[in-house]
Amino acid sequence: MVYDLFIMSDDGLGEQLYDQEPNLDEDFGRKAWPFSDKGELESILEPKGDACIEISNVLGWASEHSGVTSPLEAKLTVWPTITEGCHRERFRALQQANATVSVNNRLQFYIAELCHEILSYGMFGDIGDWDEEGRKEEITWYFTYGEYLGDGDGVKLNFLNPQHEKRCQLWKKPYGSCDMHGYLGNDGLTKESVYRRYAVVAWPLADNVQKMLKHGSVESAVQILKKQMPVDKVKLRVFMEICE
Repeated sequence: MVYDLFIMSDDGLGEQLYDQEPNLDEDFGRKAWPFSDKGELESILEPKGDACIEISNVLGWASEHSGVTSPLEAKLTVWPTITEGCHRERFRALQQANATVSVNNRLQFYIAELCHEILSYGMFGDIGDWDEEGRKEEITWYFTYGEYLGDGDGVKLNFLNPQHEKRCQLWKKPYGSCDMHGYLGNDGLTKESVYRRYAVVAWPLADNVQKMLKHGSVESAVQILKKQMPVDKVKLRVFMEICE
């Protein structure tokens, strides 16, 4: 995360409250959660669809498993990041399971950096009395071996949540942080809440290029096509029609 550094005023309200615990209830109590829908602070985000539930349970039961043969659904998110050892094992198990299903049901995996930002300003000059100015969601896409693929807007995802974590656990610090800034020139009090996590995202292999065009960018989809060379005429024609 990049922080803004500036000279603070001397009026007592100019103190910077740096890297604070975010107020999850304030940020999401009446709004949709990052890359998801509305829900209570203590509720557990459950996967949708029988196949998603089955895979979630398998990943929660053991770190190594290769016997999942159920049809795999579109637009899954394996939660959380695979940068830690146990999550690498879970991801490896899912890759092994993916190899056992038919080509028509096979998935394509990517690493996604999920970022949800909220900007608020202090009403009447008071800290703690905030009015939301705006929020945005962005995804940075990577191949599973770490190469940068491209950026895209937020999208609602079907979280597998194999550890059955509560919504507040998924996004609490260190995954969420809050910077509150005092007066700067003509600008009043501001607060920036940033929620950021990595996830494994999967969708049908057959729809790989179309999905990346929708949730990433044309440039990202072109990179995928290059790695699939040679590309048959039908797939190339579909790609060009979508780009138009």
